[in-house]
Amino acid sequence: MGTKKILVVDDAEQVRQILSFVLTGKGYDVTQASDGNQALARVQEEIPDLIVLDAMMPGRTGFDVASQLKNDARTKHIPIVMLTALPPASAEDAPTDEFVSKPFQLKDLLGRIEHHLGAARGTQVRGA
Repeated sequence: MGTKKILVVDDAEQVRQILSFVLTGKGYDVTQASDGNQALARVQEEIPDLIVLDAMMPGRTGFDVASQLKNDARTKHIPIVMLTALPPASAEDAPTDEFVSKPFQLKDLLGRIEHHLGAARGTQVRGA
């Protein structure tokens, strides 16, 4: 099986850069988007294996993006790990597979990503 593709969506460039650097170092193929519309366009270009999605962005929020993706037969299977500074109760009805509060620990986020991609914990993912 080839390298797993992850789309990182956050309006904060620093968050995107850090996550992309770490995930690329773990052997993932990472694409970035800075807002909800760009995220949806990237998904149309190439369907990722997982999306790390910021909840609160200007314009189309992560909640909007997640709802649209989960309501589309072609993309509803994609695991979505949502990052947010909102209180946990605000995400109870979010159409996501995982909810991670900001600030987050990279090790915790990586574990959740690997879990959703089916990788064994503690195993380094290598590119094909």
